Amino acid sequence: MIKAFNLVFLANGQGTRFNDTIKKQFFVVDGLPLFAYSLSIFFKHQSLKNVIFVADFASLNDISPVIKTINHRNVPVHFVEGGNSRQESSFQGLSAIKNLSEPAIPILIHDAVRPLITSQDIDNLLMNLETNDGVSLGVPCTSSIAITNNQTEIIKIPDRNEYFHLITPQGFNFESIFKAHIKARADQVFNAPDDTFLLVRLKKRVKLIVATTPDLKVTTKHDLEIFKALRKEGNHHD
Repeated sequence: MIKAFNLVFLANGQGTRFNDTIKKQFFVVDGLPLFAYSLSIFFKHQSLKNVIFVADFASLNDISPVIKTINHRNVPVHFVEGGNSRQESSFQGLSAIKNLSEPAIPILIHDAVRPLITSQDIDNLLMNLETNDGVSLGVPCTSSIAITNNQTEIIKIPDRNEYFHLITPQGFNFESIFKAHIKARADQVFNAPDDTFLLVRLKKRVKLIVATTPDLKVTTKHDLEIFKALRKEGNHHD
């Protein structure tokens, strides 16, 4: 298995659907901001070499003390100002890796508002990156999917067994994903839903791995209540 990786940690989301003055990634649950739950799992992984923490610099005074609390191995953390979109923030993080002493080692990219990750999923990503340009975690779709005509008329219901919800972290060969971002910018593609999208559009090999965690992205306050309930029930991970 791959012995070392860097992490781009995306915590720059504005949280317009969260409807609160506090950004969702900084909302405190049981004494810790939401972003700390997944980041603490990464910090525990012995193969993590560097963290590129992408965020609004205005939030650094709130972020730094938390990182000191959970970063028990003193993994180097490099702060980078985020962009106006997820894609731009990811590109900013990847660009910062170019300045590191080990830029060529594999990269994992994670959204701060996905608090449920496991060390097993991290290991599975790293193991499969040895033979693939990218690896994405996915959760099987359990509901019917409708293809519509302008969101008003159902015209087809495909086999849901062929569909997965893609989640993060996602793993990549660094040069492959960096070049995919460069190509997207050259092609005027600026609003990719995730980084896997950019490799798939170039027909690169991206392996799918079934995640060990639920598909929980804290986008609304209802999602936050679900996370709180999972913690209360003891169904959180690692």
